[in-house]
Amino acid sequence: MAYKLLTTYQFEKDLKRCKKRGLLMDKLKEVINELVTNGRVPAQFRPHLLLI
Repeated sequence: MAYKLLTTYQFEKDLKRCKKRGLLMDKLKEVINELVTNGRVPAQFRPHLLLI
């Protein structure tokens, strides 16, 4: 089942800042793709509960 990715304004700002600093986005893209397609994060990225 494919999920829809909804981002917050803060996430967009943080992403823009990371790109501006020249950080590699490969791992982030990989995790986001996994979340959208499977709804789960691979074990190599140490999935954990997010507290709001």
